[in-house]
Amino acid sequence: PQLSENRYARNISTAPSSPSGPLVEFQAEAFNEGTGPTNPRLEHAWLCLTNQPGHTGYCAMRPEPDNGANVYIFDYASSPFLVYHVPFPASVPHYVWIYAWACGGPDDTVFAGMDGALTPGAEPVMTGWGGCTWQWKSQLRDGSRPVISPTWTATNGSYHRIYQWMKEDGIRVDRITLTQDRCWKPAGAATPPGC
Repeated sequence: PQLSENRYARNISTAPSSPSGPLVEFQAEAFNEGTGPTNPRLEHAWLCLTNQPGHTGYCAMRPEPDNGANVYIFDYASSPFLVYHVPFPASVPHYVWIYAWACGGPDDTVFAGMDGALTPGAEPVMTGWGGCTWQWKSQLRDGSRPVISPTWTATNGSYHRIYQWMKEDGIRVDRITLTQDRCWKPAGAATPPGC
């Protein structure tokens, strides 16, 4: 896989559309640890692919091969993963948005989490992509939002490890954004429920 030269994910300044705090945004290929061709899990690996127009960085990350694999929730820790080392500005919950491409059906879900644990939820599977288009999504299969809760201390700062695990192979992931603002949304995304 293509490795980023940046050690940390890029911390973007507060935008007018996000008055409650700065956004933390990074490209999917800017991972610090991951499951690649030399260390596959469940016979799959995340690959850096450029064959689907519309990605915003060097490439989009896709778990391959695309042969219909589907990882159950209880087995998520054994799934191919990407890890991002992220410095957070505060001990505030952050909502997870992912920009991805999928046609739906057997290739439209991923697991996300922090420090090795899934985002909380009755069914913590990020979903909603489809139509063979690039889309921003911030929803879990149970209808709730994916949220992570980093901690910040004067002694240890705010460094955490953000995870993305394969749920179904075939999805292409391009970008990840974390926001403190429950109602913030990326350009072109649907308004979150209750906003």
